[in-house]
Amino acid sequence: AVFERFFGTANPYEALDAISQQFESMTATEPPKQGKNKVYTVELTLEEIFHGCLKRVTHKRKVLLAEGGEYTEEQRSLTIDVKPGLPTGTRFVFEGEGNKTPTRAAGPVIFVLKPLPHARFSRRGSDLVHKVTLPLYQALCGTAIEVPTLDSRVLSVPISDIVKPGHRTRVAGEGMPIPGGAGRGDLIVEVELLFPAGLTEAQKAVIKAGFFLPAIPSEKQSKALLEFDKAFKHPQDGWSSGIPKDAAQANGH
Repeated sequence: AVFERFFGTANPYEALDAISQQFESMTATEPPKQGKNKVYTVELTLEEIFHGCLKRVTHKRKVLLAEGGEYTEEQRSLTIDVKPGLPTGTRFVFEGEGNKTPTRAAGPVIFVLKPLPHARFSRRGSDLVHKVTLPLYQALCGTAIEVPTLDSRVLSVPISDIVKPGHRTRVAGEGMPIPGGAGRGDLIVEVELLFPAGLTEAQKAVIKAGFFLPAIPSEKQSKALLEFDKAFKHPQDGWSSGIPKDAAQANGH
């Protein structure tokens, strides 16, 4: 009974274990506190993210020689292993690369992936978005949009339907690689329309005639259309080889 009142248990093994834990807590040394995280942005081109790369980065860290005393600066060089298609915001963590003091362990240095602006594409998750401006006649009559890809190919994206403002065409499997080898995202072609700044009376008449043309022209109407097409495509006097004004504006001419 005296043993139980003194040690709080009648089991001598439990008492011995409790005494051992108390001595361990009295003699144990607390691990040093860790320094703060240092966070940087690593900017990569879409090509680097698409193909994957080894990116060399540098950062400076302070090493305090004594509490409240002098410190030195170290230039540190690190290599980031960028796997193909990693998402924006991916964090690359390098433990023990932060500032050091005698009483604090060096914390981690973190680099956060950010894609640089690209001339042809913007990124939307694993999809790539390509914006193009079409003149009105191509939006109504159809065309093919050539898109140079990040892996040095040229895609021909057909536009056969009548294009309305906000039109999107999705090309499956032509976006960014999906990490882990799960295929690729899509290419999304977003179309904006360019309307002509003005029309002559003759141009208005031709456009109006086209909209009023019957779905099945009569014999005389078909003959008139054939003559018009010949005049339009005439090698010397025709006008089919010129670039419409709105098309030239769309292409920056």
